[in-house]
Amino acid sequence: MRNRLLVIILVVSLSLGTSVLTRGHEWGDDFASYIMQAESIWNGTTRDFVEHNSLTIFESSNQIGPVAYPWGYPLILSPVYALKGINPLELKLPTLFFYTGFLICLYLLMKPRLTPTESLLIVCLFAFNPLLLKFLDQILSDIPFLFFSTLALLLMSSAHRRANTQLVLLGITIFIASFIRTTGILLLVSFLALQLIDAWNNKTNRELLKHGMWNILVVGTTFGFLWLLYVLSFPSGSESYLTQYQGFQVATAISFIYRYFQVFNLFFGESIVWKILYYILFAFFVIGIWKRRREDTVFIIFFLFWMILLVTWPPGRDRASFSRFCLFSSISRSKE
Repeated sequence: MRNRLLVIILVVSLSLGTSVLTRGHEWGDDFASYIMQAESIWNGTTRDFVEHNSLTIFESSNQIGPVAYPWGYPLILSPVYALKGINPLELKLPTLFFYTGFLICLYLLMKPRLTPTESLLIVCLFAFNPLLLKFLDQILSDIPFLFFSTLALLLMSSAHRRANTQLVLLGITIFIASFIRTTGILLLVSFLALQLIDAWNNKTNRELLKHGMWNILVVGTTFGFLWLLYVLSFPSGSESYLTQYQGFQVATAISFIYRYFQVFNLFFGESIVWKILYYILFAFFVIGIWKRRREDTVFIIFFLFWMILLVTWPPGRDRASFSRFCLFSSISRSKE
């Protein structure tokens, strides 16, 4: 019965998401670069794209992004481009399916932690959220990354008791997340940190220590092998992200802590009522973190790493996409 309800929720959410799609696209974000990179993949001109876009980026008075975004999302778009060309409506369709996959992962994350009814209610909170549904009308990598990062966290939360095939799958999933967004590397860092914490807590148990080292070896080797293939197959360009840290200032980073604290409120709404509800729930969120700090260590680690990245990112870069992902990914983890 619960599975039937979940299917109904997913179908209705998918239908609502489809209904908000338009044939156009708002200006001012990264979608144009994603489409051009998808075009270059299909035409076999990826190196030409990087060469031409380098001039645009480095000769601009204000560097607004990298020479090339990670090639994962453009690769997802390339089959759609091959079939329909530059057609915004069709290019938005993959996002719908990734969002449905995210909702399934979210349910699986909630299932061992909440009752079946509570798990479905949490899924509904995301499946029918107007802000999230409206965002599906975008050609951006946020939702695909949200799916793969959530799947990685789902696998990480039980990796210590999984077989080698599950560990390999975790390594593949972390790579795909990093292939879509460079910041997906934080998932690998979080996994390594989790294994080190487990090793410290069980330093007298040699069997558990060996098992933890094996986990690191399998996941790390899988990730490293796929990353090597990536480097050999696609031209670089995302390293220009690092040059943007030249504008880093401690005072600015501190101010962003307050701003990102407030951005979570947008998940509920903009009125004062929703803001009060957010503050109340945040108090329970902090209590929940403390009570489940041992069971859900991986979520806390990833949340902290992600927030550090967000508040230290230089203000010269358009922070809208980072705010969106902060809203989508971090809240989904915080429900634990």
